[in-house]
Amino acid sequence: MQHNGSVTDFDGVREPLAALETIKYAMENGLLVSYRGMIIAESFADIYSQGRYLLDSGYYLAAGVLFRAVLEERLRVLCAENNCSPVSPRPTINDLSQALYKCPDAHYDKATMLYVTAMAAVGNDAAHNVPTLTQDAVAALADQLLPFLARFSP
Repeated sequence: MQHNGSVTDFDGVREPLAALETIKYAMENGLLVSYRGMIIAESFADIYSQGRYLLDSGYYLAAGVLFRAVLEERLRVLCAENNCSPVSPRPTINDLSQALYKCPDAHYDKATMLYVTAMAAVGNDAAHNVPTLTQDAVAALADQLLPFLARFSP
C-alpha cells in the first residue's frame, strides 16, 4: 500500500467525528424518532395548508380530497407506530380506524372512531364528487381535522 503524501490533521477529522457523535447521541436518546415525527407533522401541515388554500379559493372538492388524504395518512402512521396495521394490502380509512380502536396502546376510543368516520364521510364525498356535498361541509372537515392531528401528533 502506498501513501499519497497527504496528511490529515486533527481539524480534518474533528467535524466528521462530531457529526457521528451527534448521530450516536440522537439514536441513544430516541431523538431520531422526534425528528421523524417533526418531518411527518410538517408534511401534514403543508398538505393541510394546500387544502385550506383550495377551500378558500372555492375549490372545495379538491380541498376535501386533500383533507381526506391527510386523515388517511395520519391513521396509517398511527397504526404503524402502534404495531396494529391492518392486514389488507390496501386498507381503507375505516380499516385503519378499526385497527386503532382494537389497539389498547393507541388510546383511540369509540368516540374518536366515530369522529374519524364522520370526517372520512365528507372526504369520501369529495373524492367521489357527490352532488350534495357543500363547501360548508368541507370547511367543517378542515376545522375538525386540526384537533385530531393535534391530539395524535408525534
